[in-house]
Amino acid sequence: MKFNQIQHFFKIDKTNYLGFYSFNIFKADETDINLIEILKHSLLSAKFDKGLNDLIKRNVDEFGPLDSNKLMESDFQKTNFNGLKEAVEKYWEDEDWGVDLPVFKTNFKEVEVILQELNLIEGEFYFINLETIRPALIPYPNFWTYFFSFVCIENKSQTVMTTYFGLD
Repeated sequence: MKFNQIQHFFKIDKTNYLGFYSFNIFKADETDINLIEILKHSLLSAKFDKGLNDLIKRNVDEFGPLDSNKLMESDFQKTNFNGLKEAVEKYWEDEDWGVDLPVFKTNFKEVEVILQELNLIEGEFYFINLETIRPALIPYPNFWTYFFSFVCIENKSQTVMTTYFGLD
């Protein structure tokens, strides 16, 4: 299976630098796309993340605070879009949030609009966040305040969207 990156977008909160998001859109040459193929082709690595790479020097294998080479399919939770929204909203209920929460909420709503515009809402979603990942994946030292990522696979249109939100 081959993937072609067709779009990259990166946005940072330039007012207070309290968060950012990045997404990539890929087209596949086949219709049976799955998370294992995405991991195998390193679609979650920094080599596709020009926006953040322009700000800080990173290892090509980085995926937010994680090493993309260590990620496994079992690290992600599979859901639909409604389940993804519920997971994000539950994450937002954590009592440790501060002034960065409104930035994350705004960023998520912007990505939700993009998902709707690209007709990806009906896809399969796989998500991961810093609070629930295997301890072996958490870097030391960890400088990330938050990290939440999802992959959307829409097989009919042969489209993959990789997205993450964070603050480091």
